[in-house]
Amino acid sequence: MDMPRFHILSHVAAVMILMACSESVWPQDFERQEAAARLQQVQIERVENARLIAEKAQHEAILIRGNVAIFQVIHHIDHVVYGTSVVFGQQQIENQLVNKVQQLSSEYDLTETQQSKLLLAAQWEAKQFSNEVVDLRKKYDSSGSDLIEQQIVLKQAQDLQRKRKSLFGPDSFASKVLARTVTGDQLAKYKQVLDDRLRLRHRSNIEGAIRDIERQVVLKIAQHEALVELLIKEIPPPKSNHDYDETLVKYQFSQIPEQTMRPVFDEDQWPQVRQIFDGFHELEAALVQQGLIEQEGAAASKPATNPQQEKVPTDVTPINPNRAQQDGKKP
Repeated sequence: MDMPRFHILSHVAAVMILMACSESVWPQDFERQEAAARLQQVQIERVENARLIAEKAQHEAILIRGNVAIFQVIHHIDHVVYGTSVVFGQQQIENQLVNKVQQLSSEYDLTETQQSKLLLAAQWEAKQFSNEVVDLRKKYDSSGSDLIEQQIVLKQAQDLQRKRKSLFGPDSFASKVLARTVTGDQLAKYKQVLDDRLRLRHRSNIEGAIRDIERQVVLKIAQHEALVELLIKEIPPPKSNHDYDETLVKYQFSQIPEQTMRPVFDEDQWPQVRQIFDGFHELEAALVQQGLIEQEGAAASKPATNPQQEKVPTDVTPINPNRAQQDGKKP
């Protein structure tokens, strides 16, 4: 009786043990699965966050590149107009304004009231110029990616650069105010001062042109003085100062007829001097571009050298090939 009962009990105990083990194992498996799922979710979130961060960084990089491009073009506009930074360029204009008012006050012997009017006019002119530069930047900013519009803006920046150089000049608003302010005696005094200054500058440009010849040809003192007198007689001084004044003098030097110029030089000097004149004549294109001479007039005023009367020595290489062909030599 006891053995079968024990046998039955042992089976029941085994089932209970298995159930207990199952109850202890299943929660552990579930927890492991749950932990694995959470880990997988965290990894997915990390990948997604990394993707979002990368997209945001790329978008910001595009914006930065766009802003840098805009800044670079705007900086280029400022550099074209002012030749330097905006702050330094505006400071240069301010210094130019003050110096111009002081100069004109001294030359015209202006009263304090006249000086005040001139200063206000010059300040207004400087302010208007600054506003034009600001408007040009805004115009570029509104052009977007239109390359044609941007090129137009850069062309207008070059126009403003030329305008900046003529601020407070003869055609400026300040000069117009000054003309309505000064008296007849003050105007006569200034005209005399201006004429004297133009003559001095003109003589300096003439001396510079002669020095270019003396770098290659040794001139006697008498020849140098004769050239100065001849050029002062043949080349009139300009009516106003210009950056190309010295270049214009050299070109005009080369246009003086040979029969007028040649007696100043010795026979052995002339072939080399004529080569220098050919070089001076090459300045024509720059002067035409600046509007200082007319193309047709420049061509018509080319030196009248007679190739039949003058042959280039065999030991001299002409600068201008056209001149060489005229003289019967190959360039």
